[in-house]
Amino acid sequence: MAQPKLNFTAEEKEQIKILKKKLNDMGEAGVIKKTKSINDCIKTFEILNLESSESTISNDQFPKIQNMNQGLFIVSDADEELIFLIDFGQEIDLESITFHAIQSAKEDEYSAPKDINLFIVDSLNKNFDDVKNAKPDKKLIGKKKKLIKGQTFSMKKKAKS
Repeated sequence: MAQPKLNFTAEEKEQIKILKKKLNDMGEAGVIKKTKSINDCIKTFEILNLESSESTISNDQFPKIQNMNQGLFIVSDADEELIFLIDFGQEIDLESITFHAIQSAKEDEYSAPKDINLFIVDSLNKNFDDVKNAKPDKKLIGKKKKLIKGQTFSMKKKAKS
């Protein structure tokens, strides 16, 4: 039995074309495509205690940085504490994270982070009081010499033996 010939309007043909493209772009079900950069997954990014006038990086710029260098840095506006609030918009599998710190001529004013605490939270509506009362999901210790080159921390849990 022969298939009837379908007659679509130009608008319907365009809609079909768009839908076919969307289906092709989706990939196979269950296949997760790796992103080129974790920055591509960032939906919202905010730094609490950021001193805008002394920092060379803003909230808008930070997630877009591909290559760290000595000219890029952030400074806290009040004390040695900063909070980075990041919403990835989707669940991610973070294998490692690298922190960089520059060596400052004003070592008494500016220093590399020593204690780095990571928290997994359900909302970015957090402040310093929330952090002080919460248990970090991961505690990291920054080493000044390693941070200058970029200190990488593994996020994977070690298997118990």
